[in-house]
Amino acid sequence: MEQKQVIMVVCDSDNRHQNSVDFEMLGKGRELAKARGSTVVALAVGKDPLAYCDDLSRYGAQRILYQQTKDFLTYQSLSNAVETALKKYPAELVLFAGTPLCKAAAATVSARREAGLTADCIDIRVSDEWQYVFYRAAMSSSVVAQIVCIQTTLRICTVKPNVFRPCIRLYSEKTVPYESLPLEDASYFSPLTRVVSSRPFEAEEENGLVNARVVFAVGRGVEKEDLKTVSLIAKQSGAEIGGTRILVEDGLLPKTRQIGQSGLTVAPQLYIALGISGASQHIVGMQNACKVIAVNRDPNAPIFQYADYAIVEDTHEIIENMALQMKGRDQS
Repeated sequence: MEQKQVIMVVCDSDNRHQNSVDFEMLGKGRELAKARGSTVVALAVGKDPLAYCDDLSRYGAQRILYQQTKDFLTYQSLSNAVETALKKYPAELVLFAGTPLCKAAAATVSARREAGLTADCIDIRVSDEWQYVFYRAAMSSSVVAQIVCIQTTLRICTVKPNVFRPCIRLYSEKTVPYESLPLEDASYFSPLTRVVSSRPFEAEEENGLVNARVVFAVGRGVEKEDLKTVSLIAKQSGAEIGGTRILVEDGLLPKTRQIGQSGLTVAPQLYIALGISGASQHIVGMQNACKVIAVNRDPNAPIFQYADYAIVEDTHEIIENMALQMKGRDQS
């Protein structure tokens, strides 16, 4: 019998509490595996990877490899673990999270293996020719590029958070075998490389927006003087504020608050879009929101095609009314 192809999902177990992208990649992996007849293998690496294995099983891994490190994970130790795993399970596709550490490891493995690498994927599909097609923003986010890796048996990609949906309900009752990987020496990377010190990467502002349950998003249609009011409403509501690229370019919001193809991807329970027209570049960053309320004075604004509730009104009036409602709630 011909051996099944392998799709490998690389998981940073040290940062499992900060990011759900591992579970999202497993969900996409199972979707692709169904089309390709492949097996999804999760690789968990970190100081305590066994604590992560049960979760990976519930979210769709069909086989789990784990490797315990002595210290905090570095891109060298992660890329070495991937190399060891690929010896055991030669994969046709390897997915990494789009974090700085995982991006560095993905680039390292790609260079060693002379494999194709696509960064910041927003989608992965299987073509009619049974090729993997990777989608990502290009040309200053004006287009979505479709990338196919040729002359290689291994494809590697990094994935932005919240572009795929996890599938816990499908696999929560199943268990899969766990296999330990031995720690190998550091001969894979240059002896000129020396780790002086390390610490876990933290991006609190970015992670707060990515993992928020409620997001207030502002666009060109929001007046400059209303931004402070929206920020206050979001803070009082326990929500996060984000916005479109134009507000970042105008210096009204930091880059860590940009939502869209060239910014962050969010998937909150509630997404409130204020003064956003709904360009395709922005829609990519919020299309997985559970409920969308959109406010725009233009009844033909494209954002309304994605909204569960559409309000054709001047955003200034809506923001003022929300502020009054919040003030009345606080006083009651």
